[in-house]
Amino acid sequence: MLLLMELDYYSYFLLFYCLIMMTVIVNIYHYITYQLLVILSAVLLGVCGKPCPFSRERMFPQNVKLTLNTSKDQGYTMEEAVHLRSLSPWSYRMDEDHNRFPSVIPQAVCQHQWCLDAEGNVNNGMMSVPIQQEILVLRREIQDCHQNFFLEKQLVTVGCTCTTPTSQPA
Repeated sequence: MLLLMELDYYSYFLLFYCLIMMTVIVNIYHYITYQLLVILSAVLLGVCGKPCPFSRERMFPQNVKLTLNTSKDQGYTMEEAVHLRSLSPWSYRMDEDHNRFPSVIPQAVCQHQWCLDAEGNVNNGMMSVPIQQEILVLRREIQDCHQNFFLEKQLVTVGCTCTTPTSQPA
C-alpha cells in the first residue's frame, strides 16, 4: 500500500486502467471459451443422431406461386376420359413419395397387352405399349436435421398407344 500512495494521479490511472483491461481480457477469454463449448456441444449433438424436431418448414409448401404465360393460344384441349376411349386404354396409379415435389405423380398403366378395335374387341395385330416422358422433380434429402434439395429426372408413363408387334428373327 505504501507504494500505491507514493504514485501520482497519472500512475494511479494507468494502474487502474491496466487492471480493468486485464479483467476485460479474462472475461472475453471466458466468454469465447463458453461460446466455443456451446457450439461444440451443438455440433456433437447433431453428429450423435438425436431425432430432429418436427417443424412445418420441413414439409413442402402446399401452395407454390407459379406464373404462366396464358396470352398464347396453346392450340389443344384435353378431352374428358381419353384414357378410356383410346384403342390402347390405360388407367392411373398414383406414385407417392413425400421426399419429392410433386409428392404425388399419376402413372399410366396399360390395361391390355393388345390393342382394341373400334368395337372394343382385342386386336392381336397391334400391341399396347406405354408412352413415357422424362420430367424434373425436386428431391429432398434430410441428413443431421438439415434439408438438401436437388433436381432429379424421373421417367413417367403418361399414356399408352398402339404399335405393330416387334418380330423376332428366325
